Amino acid sequence: MKFATLITCMDGRIQRPLNDYVREYFDAPNIDTLAWPGACGPISRLQNPRVIEYVDRGLDISFNLHASCGMAIAGHHDCAGNPVNKAQQCTEVELIVQRFRESYGEDKVIGLWVNDQWTVERIC
Repeated sequence: MKFATLITCMDGRIQRPLNDYVREYFDAPNIDTLAWPGACGPISRLQNPRVIEYVDRGLDISFNLHASCGMAIAGHHDCAGNPVNKAQQCTEVELIVQRFRESYGEDKVIGLWVNDQWTVERIC
């Protein structure tokens, strides 16, 4: 079984479009999803040890036990958990992408944005 990894907000409106995009992009039918309210904000700031521990444990399982072939980090429009504008969320996503590319490889980590039409855009 082939897996890919998705780190994103828990918002139910974005799960289907993100899963569809990540499945197609990585050609992986199974998506390991690490969801947290407003995920981009707390992960990009590295201030909450519980969030970092959750992400690290999830990535360890996804990449080492499920052999994930790649990872997407996504922000989205109208985020209640991280109520900042698109530019700020995209900056947060880009910080996370750069951090994880150092560990997982340039071609294995992408950044995404779900817009106000609930469609996915690649941002980095």
